[in-house]
Amino acid sequence: MFRNGPDYQPVVDAFAMQDIPNGFVSYDCFENRPLAIGLVKELITLNEGRRATSKQVRKVGRTINLWLATTSLDALAVDANTDPARMWAW
Repeated sequence: MFRNGPDYQPVVDAFAMQDIPNGFVSYDCFENRPLAIGLVKELITLNEGRRATSKQVRKVGRTINLWLATTSLDALAVDANTDPARMWAW
């Protein structure tokens, strides 16, 4: 999932952060190779050049998975009754 063509460095980076293989692979959104590779690339240098902590990795994984699920649903089933002005006022 994390291999980028002949480049196996993203695989090494992903397995350096154990929460990626232990948690991310269970999320549906990580079946998308570019997303998986891109997130590893970002997480490996998240903290001023140092890799993300376990807590950060888990939070990013949950957030991305939830965001993509919600975005997909919104794209498939648009709520025509949503009034942005009313939502902002609320």
